[in-house]
Amino acid sequence: MKLNLKLGFKTMRLKKLLYNFLLSLCCLLVFFAGCTYNESSRDQLFDVLKIDPDSDRMPLGGISEWMTWYVAYDIEPPADSKKLIEQTIDIHDERGIDFIIWNCGRSTVAYQSDIAHTTRYCELGTMIGDKDWSFVARVLDNCCPLKHAVSYCQEKGMPILGRLTMNRHYGKKIHSGLTSRFAMEHPEYWEVAKNGVPMKDKLCYAIEEVRQERLDIMLEIQSKGVDALVLDYCRQMPILAYHDSLVIPYINNIGLDPREIESTNKEDYRDWFQYRAD
Repeated sequence: MKLNLKLGFKTMRLKKLLYNFLLSLCCLLVFFAGCTYNESSRDQLFDVLKIDPDSDRMPLGGISEWMTWYVAYDIEPPADSKKLIEQTIDIHDERGIDFIIWNCGRSTVAYQSDIAHTTRYCELGTMIGDKDWSFVARVLDNCCPLKHAVSYCQEKGMPILGRLTMNRHYGKKIHSGLTSRFAMEHPEYWEVAKNGVPMKDKLCYAIEEVRQERLDIMLEIQSKGVDALVLDYCRQMPILAYHDSLVIPYINNIGLDPREIESTNKEDYRDWFQYRAD
């Protein structure tokens, strides 16, 4: 959908800059307001966020993605990476948001990592679909966004949570900038659909190496100084599908192949779903 800005500007460049600014603001997503917690997890969260546990209000957080500031970096001449990171955090803070959730990566990581098996955003290619994300490679060459965001938030006294998308591996050539070497080089780890078709965009959590890869990244994010971790399992649900690593032990224990269940009765799936959930 084309946005028609009838603002009377004399140049298209000013229109483009304003449009990009509005796009950036639209990408500052309000998060957390509708979540429900038990008392223990709520108290822990309030402790991390330095909020009075007797408060009746729910803390408000904002998610920061590359999309919140890349448009300003991708103009000519490019803006300073660190200044844009600070500006993103300031925008959240000035609008009364209590804490910020900083994007740390998906299949690839969005910070400078010391782990051998990690792959940075756009390290293996800069085209993401039909868009050139070379600005991401330039940012990651110039600074570590996570490290600088943590440092700046600490200066401001604003809690910062590190967010990792837990099973978003893309897999297609058009998304080479977002797919890690670990995911590309281990097709034996790819999830499998019920009909036996490999799912390149997911890795199977029933495999120890897959779990360890995520744990290594989570621990590194934590070591950067974030106040807490946000583990995003919402992308690429469900967590587990029909990889042999999960299916074969179930068949051996139960004597039933879950891939052959074709019932319309939900009760016929209960044991398999519970096993998978466990």
